[in-house]
Amino acid sequence: MNRNAQALAAGILVLAAGAALGAEVSFAEKPAFRKAGDGYEITFAASAPTDATVSILGPDGKIVCHYAAGMLGEKAQPPFGKGLRQKLAWDGKTDLGAPAPAGCKVRVSLGLKAEFVWTAPLMGKKGHLSDIGSLTPEEEKAWPKLKTPDGETVLVPKAHCGIVKPSVGRKQDRHGLRYQIAVDPLRDEVYISGGAVCMNSPWRRLDGKTGKWDPEFKVNCHELAVSPENGLLYVRYMTSKKSQDISFWGVHFLKRMDRDRKPVPLKAKFAGPDGEVLLPSDASAKSFGDGMGFSPNGDLYMLCEQRRSPDLSSVGRIGPGLFVFDSEGNPKPLRKYEFPGKAGVIRALDENGKETQDVGWRFHISGGGLGVGADRHGNIYIGTMFRPVGKLYPEDLVGSSGLPPFSDRMRVKDTKASFYQNSIGSVIKLAPEGVKVTDAGEPTHWHWGNPSNLKRFHIEGEQWTYTGLSLVTTSLRTCICPQSRIGVDAYGRTFVPQVHRQAVLVLGPDGNPILRIGRYGAASVKMQGSDVRFAFPGFVAASETALYVVDKTLARVVKVDLVYAAEETASLSTSAAVPPVKARPASEPEPAVESKTTPLPTSTAKPTPVVSTVEQATRGLWSLAMSYKRAGRPDKAREYLRRLVEEYPDTRNAERARQELGRL
Repeated sequence: MNRNAQALAAGILVLAAGAALGAEVSFAEKPAFRKAGDGYEITFAASAPTDATVSILGPDGKIVCHYAAGMLGEKAQPPFGKGLRQKLAWDGKTDLGAPAPAGCKVRVSLGLKAEFVWTAPLMGKKGHLSDIGSLTPEEEKAWPKLKTPDGETVLVPKAHCGIVKPSVGRKQDRHGLRYQIAVDPLRDEVYISGGAVCMNSPWRRLDGKTGKWDPEFKVNCHELAVSPENGLLYVRYMTSKKSQDISFWGVHFLKRMDRDRKPVPLKAKFAGPDGEVLLPSDASAKSFGDGMGFSPNGDLYMLCEQRRSPDLSSVGRIGPGLFVFDSEGNPKPLRKYEFPGKAGVIRALDENGKETQDVGWRFHISGGGLGVGADRHGNIYIGTMFRPVGKLYPEDLVGSSGLPPFSDRMRVKDTKASFYQNSIGSVIKLAPEGVKVTDAGEPTHWHWGNPSNLKRFHIEGEQWTYTGLSLVTTSLRTCICPQSRIGVDAYGRTFVPQVHRQAVLVLGPDGNPILRIGRYGAASVKMQGSDVRFAFPGFVAASETALYVVDKTLARVVKVDLVYAAEETASLSTSAAVPPVKARPASEPEPAVESKTTPLPTSTAKPTPVVSTVEQATRGLWSLAMSYKRAGRPDKAREYLRRLVEEYPDTRNAERARQELGRL
């Protein structure tokens, strides 16, 4: 069991109370931002255990550094300390590693919440698709259910299809298999594939603000990602043309274009004449796209599935597994990743495109990938079929009423166990310095490609594993096509599809569960506020202010705003600089955790004022309004500002709200 396993198992139990917790949390001490030696010090305190998100804003109000996100309290992990009062050190650099401009501010947000915005019909080859999978009230009532440890009742999915009308079953796949999704963080635009797997699929563009499809945009490719650095589109596509000794079904290339589909040739040292880069996938992998995602510094991370290993070094092959490219398509060396056996070895390329040392690890023994992303520190988050040894059920369902007994067999007769034990994957966080995977020593993880082929192995260097990603069908004797995909934002928060709970789980970079979004609902159920409904939330992407979810069964795209219960911004203090902040090493004993009933330590300057219930309420309404304003939703911002004025007319925040209403 890895070092975060117990925290992960316990953390899931607080999610049921997430909405209530988010409504109550506030700042016990507002953020302060000071110069400290060659860097900066950030301090604040929360009123109760919650999650925190810390951003550095440039003079124009845009984020220049996604500093940190994660839980506060007993489950806190670096850079946060244990307890509710925080002292953080920032080195003064942006996500790109450059010195930040003068005039920066710090923004601290507490209590992540999700609020429904809109739905848009899913597009197929012949236009909008129709909902064919909704259960009737009678069918939902009769559907098999489980009672989770947090008291929620969830429906038991069927293998391959999830929750779908019995008369439809696998006919649902006329809607496609993998609706991959990508988001442009600069323009709030969403790109969604047409659902094909073994061929190029039409990607279309959706306006993130309005939920309207762009009728003019279409790009045929396997995968697409948008650079946060320059807003250009990077597409992975298949062509059947032969290239030197490549004579199989097709080969994959990476190319770049602007949002109007005008080519922007890659300048990699071994790029082709049209500015394209050959990628390590072939038809033996059925041309699956396994995941593409950018880190905040503009590096492109890519998972490639390949079942054979022909020698393609002469044309720039890198090999099966995980790869990192700079913005021009040049491969960047990873540190040492080791895996035993030829099937697990991938090769690096030198600056001329020739193979050098082994520097990679093939994450997927069979089947496709389940998404990849990275944070500003180079930590890597992947969706995978691997699970820690001994874990067959998802962590959030352990102890549920109605689950059959644990079984080490690959297939069991009970349909509930068959899905939960065989259709669940994991999210794994890997350190930038690499991992070592070996079949020696005590096994830490296992994987199976079919019921008779269970593989156990030992991973060194993995930071944490969370088991609870679904739908993963490679472990069943069925099509491996409808794999779910994780999303990773610039803070390193992972948005995890959970078809087994008809929800999306948000994990912090520390591996702690932060928030679960959604529950089962047919297409006819009206959504509002935090009441979000899904049937097959298998494909997700997140921007800084919103989450987009493709629900294949209900044939729609759902947008929810990511807002906070409390939020404050602090300018750089003009007072005298404080001594440099020393970051606490991971090996150093944790400081004592503050009890909920113990007053927080007070500042040496003056006692911390007691925050009244009215003050908490007005701060919360103000923070929600400002979150919606930044998200481009002035209508919702005005709604909360008016509530503040009407319910608390004589407060200081009400006066601020009146002034803001005059500007909106």
